Amino acid sequence: MSESMEKEVSIPKLNTSNYQEWKEDICMVLTMKELWDDPLDGISPTGMDNERQSWSRMQRKALAVIHLYCEREQKL
Repeated sequence: MSESMEKEVSIPKLNTSNYQEWKEDICMVLTMKELWDDPLDGISPTGMDNERQSWSRMQRKALAVIHLYCEREQKL
């Protein structure tokens, strides 16, 4: 994804009243960043170590994006 496209993405952060809208938006952000496929389904890949490392890296990136799009009060 181009850097200019990432700068254009602006969604409201998760708060106490916008979960449904935020959920749809964050799914689209993760899809655009190619982070939506496996990292959030809870099943790690089996097979070669490179695949596991790639999946783990993708999962951490997805969680970082989600964290950044949450209001402080929503973070554990």
